[in-house]
Amino acid sequence: MIARPYISILVSVHNQTELLRELLRSIFKNTSTGTTYEVIVCDDGSDTPVVSNTEPEPRLRIVRHGSALGAASGRNSAARLALGEVFLFLDADTVLKAGSIEHLSARFNGETDLGAINGGAEVSAANHDGGFTPQYRAMIDHVQQNLRNLEACSWFTARCGAIRRSVFFAAGGFDEFYQGASVEEIEFGHRLSVLTPIRFDSGLSVSHHYARFWKNTNNYFTRT
Repeated sequence: MIARPYISILVSVHNQTELLRELLRSIFKNTSTGTTYEVIVCDDGSDTPVVSNTEPEPRLRIVRHGSALGAASGRNSAARLALGEVFLFLDADTVLKAGSIEHLSARFNGETDLGAINGGAEVSAANHDGGFTPQYRAMIDHVQQNLRNLEACSWFTARCGAIRRSVFFAAGGFDEFYQGASVEEIEFGHRLSVLTPIRFDSGLSVSHHYARFWKNTNNYFTRT
């Protein structure tokens, strides 16, 4: 019998099975202490169901949407199934830094008034062979989230962000009006910041597979 998890790690994925497998490996080898956690993956209408491409793991649950509804819907579906007191949202194309789960557990256990934090970004992209743009994006995010170390901010990053269960539902979850993966987490952050300060903490951190130049440019155009 697995103990009730303190942390629920929530991932929405669409057609990124190989990257998801890399993320899951980084999660399940992450803890060396007694931190209890679960992983819930929402397969948001992938062409090939994710369940057929993942290794069996008792802490992993997978829910599937019959069609692609968007990252916001995927994250909300995973959250509704979660049992943990703290939700850790990760994007499927990230790799979790060693020690992050223990650090997250200690931070929320030690600060009962802490509502939400944005994790850090490693200085090197996970796709380090992807050319200039991924490496540049990784550096920019590292400077913003690890070096500037803002006291609080008005956005939430579902790439690597943690929030108390009660605060997530009080904020209303992600707005499923936004399709795909664009500004849904930024909009959520604006609502969330009214309820609680959103902190930065580089002790919780990921490396990220960043898009190449044209896709990256298109993403910024869409968000703008």
